[in-house]
Order: sequence, then structure tokens, then C-alpha cells
Amino acid sequence: MLESGLHDCNYKQYIENIRQDYNNCTEQRRLNAKNAYWWNNAIEQKRRECLKDNAIEQKRRECLKARRRRVRAAGSSTHRGTQNTDDDYKTCKRKLGKLIRNTKRKCWKDLCRELRLQDMQKKARQVDKKHEKKMLEGSMPGTRYKHLGRRIQDSHQKVRVLNSI
Repeated sequence: MLESGLHDCNYKQYIENIRQDYNNCTEQRRLNAKNAYWWNNAIEQKRRECLKDNAIEQKRRECLKARRRRVRAAGSSTHRGTQNTDDDYKTCKRKLGKLIRNTKRKCWKDLCRELRLQDMQKKARQVDKKHEKKMLEGSMPGTRYKHLGRRIQDSHQKVRVLNSI
């Protein structure tokens, strides 16, 4: 009795060790694939609708194929129109493609606007540094380089305008 209890315990431990070894050996699928920067909830929802429509479309096609086989076997050649459901799926796919294109375009414009803003800020900092350097060196009399002050103000104003867009 005691031996069978030990045997069962060793057997369970042995099986557990095999499972752990198997899990450690096998290659784990990594789920670190990130969505594209332009992917959003509206696209996800439209994609699900299209996939659902596609599944319905595939079932419908299978039913039609089976019906055609039965009709051919019976010797008749009647074919019913299937244009309506095909149009629904194609329309859904077209809308999804349009939504993706519009979202990509919008995200691209936002990215370009952000890069322009960063570039303007970088240029403004460079002008500020040049201005400060000349002020610290003492080579900048008060009236001689007033245009630099105007440039700095103009660049800061451009940055504010770009930030507000």
C-alpha cells in the first residue's frame, strides 16, 4: 500500500517534469507584434465587420455550390442571382480600404507637422545659442544686432503657430 502511494507520487512528479521540460524546450510564440501607427479602433471594428461578412459569404458560397451540385445531378440548370451578398462584402471591403487610406494620410500629415515643429524648435534654439554667445563675448553692441532679436521673436512666434495647429 505504501509502495503504491510512493509510486503514484513519483509517477505524477515524473509527468510534471516531462511537461516542464517540454514547455522549456519548445519555441514559444512571441506576441510582441505591435499595431501599425495608423491602426485605430474604427479600422478594427470595420475589419471585424468585413471578416464577419466574409465568413457569411463563404458559407453562402458553400451552400450555393452544394445546391448547384444537386441541381446538376437532377438534370436542371437553373441559377439564382447572388449579386446582393457579393455586393455587401465588396462594399464593406471598399469602405475598410478607404478608412485605412484616410487614417494613414491623416497620421502621415500629423507626423510631418510634428517633424516641422521639431525642426523649427531646433532652429530657434540654435539662433538663441548664437545670440547668447555673442552677448557673452561682449562683441554685440546694443543697436548693431537688433535684427537677431527680431529673428528670435519671429522663430518663437512660428513655433507657437505650429503648436496651435
